Amino acid sequence: MAGLLVGTLGALTALAVDAVTFAVSAAAVPALVPASLRPADSPTAASGGYWQDFMAGLRFLIREPLLRAMVLLVLVTNLLDATKSNVLLPVVATRDLGGAAAFGLLVGAMGGGALVGSLLFSAVGHGLPRRPPSSPPSPSPAPHPSGPSPPPRRCPWWQRSSRSPASPPARSTR
Repeated sequence: MAGLLVGTLGALTALAVDAVTFAVSAAAVPALVPASLRPADSPTAASGGYWQDFMAGLRFLIREPLLRAMVLLVLVTNLLDATKSNVLLPVVATRDLGGAAAFGLLVGAMGGGALVGSLLFSAVGHGLPRRPPSSPPSPSPAPHPSGPSPPPRRCPWWQRSSRSPASPPARSTR
């Protein structure tokens, strides 16, 4: 939507519209959130200070392989996406496509595509297989005379962490 505003109204007007919508949101939230959902005024848990809490969180992140992989994935994809949207698209729009209006249309088209893709996935996603796209298909076991075999009781790799009770126990080398 911001891309369409920049393309049709100009950058300064779009920025003013954005500021007004933030002010409306800031005024609406306290007025519309019921008192029962607001946090109670209670003392917070004792903290060792910002840097101690930060280091404790960092140690936890390093210790948990799934969380660590997710953070690294988001870090890399955001780095590449920020480069594309903040550097490459404005340059291409200015040099090859005609300026700010073209950039606004590009950003608007990407936002519209994201919206349509989200809506389509929400409509058909429940019917898709529950395995990650990078895993090979599981071989189907041969039918047993006594009936179908139960599914394996193993936790999928994307749900494991170092503390997962479904992770296989470490084997002793003795």
